[in-house]
Amino acid sequence: KEKVARPCAFPAAMHTCTSRHFSSAPVRRGQASRRPRRVAQRMAVDTVDKLISSSAIPPQLPRDDFVDHIMKWASIEFCHSGDYTVPMRVEPVEGAPGQLQGFTVWLAQLDGAGKEEEVTAMRFHFDEDESNFCMTKVATGIEVTHGEDVLVQHLKFVAQKTAAAIDSYYTFGTALDGGEDF
Repeated sequence: KEKVARPCAFPAAMHTCTSRHFSSAPVRRGQASRRPRRVAQRMAVDTVDKLISSSAIPPQLPRDDFVDHIMKWASIEFCHSGDYTVPMRVEPVEGAPGQLQGFTVWLAQLDGAGKEEEVTAMRFHFDEDESNFCMTKVATGIEVTHGEDVLVQHLKFVAQKTAAAIDSYYTFGTALDGGEDF
């Protein structure tokens, strides 16, 4: 790394730091910086689902109860709690006819007319042999037109909160904190 100058809080003072993001020329307070502006990356339009994580589930754990319980929790948390600024919907994922294999949390954005358009989703489901519970980013093929940072933040919330609910299910036998039941 090379030493470069950048403005300091004191008038007409110079401060030296080591950073590759600044030019090598000294910059005095009030002058324009020569570093390039960072441009926010756009959310990629996915055409293939992307596996985010997979966790082994003990064979003693009843699959139907586990998925049903976590899906009910997700519906309450993401659709009915009012804690989120992005409209969300929880949809069941069926494996064999009548068998619940997981669920999908859909996130929507509002278009100019105020209509909700589902643009991205996170799916929580068992794999084919039901030994692992997977978290997958769903490829919708839809471009996010505005509010990308909010949608990305909400995707992170969905992933983190669902992981915490699964931990709570292991600990208390329910997805709700403190061992409460539905």
